[in-house]
Amino acid sequence: MKKNDLYEKLANEELGIEDIMTNTFMEEYTNFSSFKSFVEELEERGSRSKAGTEKILQDVITEKTTFKNFEKMKERAIEDYCKYN
Repeated sequence: MKKNDLYEKLANEELGIEDIMTNTFMEEYTNFSSFKSFVEELEERGSRSKAGTEKILQDVITEKTTFKNFEKMKERAIEDYCKYN
C-alpha cells in the first residue's frame, strides 16, 4: 500500500491507529505484545497519576519502546504497514 493511500484511509477512519500498530509491530519495537496492552498501560498509569495524558504517553513511549515520541512511533508503523500490506 502507498503511504498516501494509507493516510487517506486513516483520515477517513477506514483504518485506525490500532490497525497499523499490529502485534508484530508492537512486539518488534515495544515491550508490549499488542496495541491493546499499550493502551491498557496508558490507562492504568492515567488512573493513578495526576500527570497529563501527553506526559503519560511520552513516559511510556520513552520507557517501553524504541521511539523518542508518539509521532516517530506512528511514522514507523505507517512505513511498516505500507511495506507489508
